[in-house]
Amino acid sequence: MNSFCQRIQRRGTTDAHSLTEAIGPGPWLCVAPHDDDVVLGMGLIAAAAIAENIELHLIVASDGAMGYCDPAERASIAAARKAELSNSCAVLGLPPAHLHYLALPDTQLIGYRGELGRRLTKVMRQVRPTVVCGPNPLDVHPDHQAVAADLDIACFWSATAIWHELGRPIALPTRWDYAVYAPFAGPPDVRVTGTSAGWEVKERAFAAFASQQYVLEQLRCAPPVEHLRRCTWDAYHPAHYDQYFL
Repeated sequence: MNSFCQRIQRRGTTDAHSLTEAIGPGPWLCVAPHDDDVVLGMGLIAAAAIAENIELHLIVASDGAMGYCDPAERASIAAARKAELSNSCAVLGLPPAHLHYLALPDTQLIGYRGELGRRLTKVMRQVRPTVVCGPNPLDVHPDHQAVAADLDIACFWSATAIWHELGRPIALPTRWDYAVYAPFAGPPDVRVTGTSAGWEVKERAFAAFASQQYVLEQLRCAPPVEHLRRCTWDAYHPAHYDQYFL
C-alpha cells in the first residue's frame, strides 16, 4: 500500500495490498476521450499506480476544442488545454513519453468510429499493456460512448494477426471502466479510498486544467473514493442458445 491509498477493496473478497494485486500488473493504458477525463474518473488510482511504480500510459483521443465557456476562447482553447494536459500529467508523475495525443475533433468522435479503434490498436501494440482502462460506456457524452466502444474492439484487434504494420499482436489485456458522468451498468469491482495526500494530488492534477475550473467545485465536494468496473464479454458461439431449441 503506498501513501496515496488508504484502502483498496475488491467486491466480494478480501482487501488488496496493492493496485497490482487488485487490478493487475503494468503496463497500464488509460484512455481518455478528453484531456481531463482520466483525472476526473480515476486520477487518484492513476497517481497511486505511478507511485507504486506501475508503468502507466495515457491516450487522449480528442483535441478538447469544444471545451470553452467564453466564445472568445474558441480559437485558442485546444492549444490551451494541450498545455494544461502537460501540466496535469506532471502533477500525476506521468512521463511525457507516456502521453499519446490523438487530437481528433472534440464532440465528433462518433464520426471517427473504426479509425479511432485502429489508432488505439497502434498505441496498444507499442505500449503492450496488460491492463486497459476506458470510460464507462453508459456515460451520456457521445465522445465517451465512442471511445468505450472502439476501445473494446481495439483490444480484440490488438490481439489478432491483422495489420502487421501497426506492430506485433499483444496478449488480450484485461479491461476496466471508470465513470465520469453516469453510473456503471452494474456494481463496480474495485473501490479505492485515498489518503489526504492522494486526493490532494488528484485535486492538483485537475486544477492544472485552468480552463475547466467550473468542474473543480464538484470534485472538491466528492468523497476521496474512486471505483473501477471489470469488463467481460463472451464471443458468440451457437451452443450458447441450444437451451432455447431443445
